Amino acid sequence: MKKKIFAVIAIITITAAMLAGCSSKDVNVDAQASTEPTSNSVAVSDTTKAAESTTIAESTTVEATTKKEAAKTTTKAAAKTTAAPKTTMKQTTKSTTAVQTTKATTKATTKATTKATVKNVSAKDVQAQVNAYIRSKGVKVDSSLNSGNSGWSGRISATRQDSLNDGTSLRNCKEYVDSEISSMGSDISLYCYYDGTFFYICYM
Repeated sequence: MKKKIFAVIAIITITAAMLAGCSSKDVNVDAQASTEPTSNSVAVSDTTKAAESTTIAESTTVEATTKKEAAKTTTKAAAKTTAAPKTTMKQTTKSTTAVQTTKATTKATTKATTKATVKNVSAKDVQAQVNAYIRSKGVKVDSSLNSGNSGWSGRISATRQDSLNDGTSLRNCKEYVDSEISSMGSDISLYCYYDGTFFYICYM
């Protein structure tokens, strides 16, 4: 009888131990289950913080880049503004050069006019030059023509020495020659006749 009682007690003890072991396993499982979400939460929190740090870093980088680009744009604009006086200097230089060129041309023209003025030009010299001009136009020069035996135009004074010297008399005679050729053609005879006082452009 005692053996049976001990056997029953042993069975009860073993059963209790097994139940206790199962309970301990369940507690461990629950503890692990409770621990894992916490770890995951911590990991997610750390990832979020890292993402936020990355976002802040990127934002800072973009802001710094934007500031640099703005600074470059401002520098370029300032450089262009500073370069403006150079253009003005070039324009001023061109203007000055143009004025100097005009002055040089005026001086050259004045010199040419001065050189063209010859002292003591005679009426005979002017007459010879006019008749040479008539020949250059392909028109016959007839030295027999005078103011009494032919038609004439001009009657240009040959008494003013300054007009002979500066070419005024020669120029006026040539203008009358051109006028006669223009009105009558080149199939005519012309002659610059000098009577001691006037030049006549005689034609036949």
